[in-house]
Amino acid sequence: MRLVKINWAKTATELLTIIAGVLIALWIGELRQGYLDRQKEQEYLLRLAEDLGQDIDEIERVNRHIDGRVTAALNALRFLDSGPDASPLETTIGDFDRAGYITFFIHARSTWDDLAATGSLQLITDSTLRRSLSRYYRSTRFIDEFDESKIEQIWHGYRVELDNHLSPMLILDARRANGEGIDIDRVDLEALRGSRSLRIGLEKIIAMGEVEKRMVSNLGEQTSALLERVSELSAL
Repeated sequence: MRLVKINWAKTATELLTIIAGVLIALWIGELRQGYLDRQKEQEYLLRLAEDLGQDIDEIERVNRHIDGRVTAALNALRFLDSGPDASPLETTIGDFDRAGYITFFIHARSTWDDLAATGSLQLITDSTLRRSLSRYYRSTRFIDEFDESKIEQIWHGYRVELDNHLSPMLILDARRANGEGIDIDRVDLEALRGSRSLRIGLEKIIAMGEVEKRMVSNLGEQTSALLERVSELSAL
């Protein structure tokens, strides 16, 4: 039987070449995946910046609505307190109506929900930013729950009591005519001014407006800080 002499040096060289080739291929694959991940991160950061910018616009809109509602409630309450010397109901009926307007904070969260649904949150490599975004979007959920509770606790009761004194048709006419030429002969002004439930509802609306302003203000600060940080990272 003939024995074959193995060239161990050549074999070792070939083996090392193969191993080096595999390692280089893996290294190149990791570099490519890292590049793709950074591209995806930049895309998500740009989308998050757009969402946060929309939230800032929405916060400004909600703030204006709250201010208008609280002002209307104060005017309506002033009418109830002023007695016979009050301004004509025709000029105040709109305030009773606007005090019962409801608005919701419509936040833009599609990008964050997309990241969470696809398990891609780790693409946001800045862990501090990732945690801050998580807290931010949890706080927007809390605002949703707050909106639902305030409807049940305050606005529903106020609108029901308001309808007992100012008919929906009368209020609709006032909206169309801006309070001019409205037939208010059927309104019992004494009962309107004597309604404790209506007064309590207005007071709650004013108090709730203060709570909402604080919540929206805090949310606005969070949003601005996050937008600044996300914009910095997306520009890198």
